[in-house]
Amino acid sequence: MAEFQPELEDFLRAAGFAVQGGAHSVTPVEEVPEISLIYWGIYKAWKENGEPTLHGVGWHGEGRASTAIVEFLPQGTEEGAPIRFRTASGRLYELKGRPGINPDASYVWGRWKNINGIVKDEDVSHEYYPRK
Repeated sequence: MAEFQPELEDFLRAAGFAVQGGAHSVTPVEEVPEISLIYWGIYKAWKENGEPTLHGVGWHGEGRASTAIVEFLPQGTEEGAPIRFRTASGRLYELKGRPGINPDASYVWGRWKNINGIVKDEDVSHEYYPRK
């Protein structure tokens, strides 16, 4: 289980990563209805007294964390076929390649969890990749 570390930004800076701008609002769904992510993960997140929700986290020119996943869309079963899902905001996401880690995406996920009162999370990417 990953937990938000307030010192993450300082750590990333010390390791030589450029951390600029922090977490911010994204372009409205009406303007950008679809996004592809690389270096992605699927995380299950819990609020204090709530049911868990699933979220996509990854890299799209910057770190991204999605709103709750509401449906997975059919995709091909061949190796490398992207995973596609729609979120509560209505945005369609496509996860390309294998799961991975991106420092900016990890930072954004940590900030998103903190802002949204997430008390526990778990990387469940292995449940979606590789395909069975």
